[in-house]
Amino acid sequence: MAAIAHTPEAKAKREAKIATAEELKGVLSDIALDDAALPMARIQAADKLLDRIEGKPTQTLNANIRRNIAELSDEELAAIAAGGAGDIETEDGST
Repeated sequence: MAAIAHTPEAKAKREAKIATAEELKGVLSDIALDDAALPMARIQAADKLLDRIEGKPTQTLNANIRRNIAELSDEELAAIAAGGAGDIETEDGST
């Protein structure tokens, strides 16, 4: 975890970021609730507002990574045979 800077500049930056985020939420709320706004603008504002409140939904990524079988360790080969190839840590520390 990164250390939090306690300088006056860092504190001001954090406060400005929070104030900006709150202002943005207010603007998005205004657009989403404005009957005179275009429907698509209202939908987009509501969508962005939900992203900021709830967080964006998790996205799934499917990737095929090809490695030469001769480069695999005995542990990696055993994991593949057991059906859990994605959970083995390689010699360089990656998974």
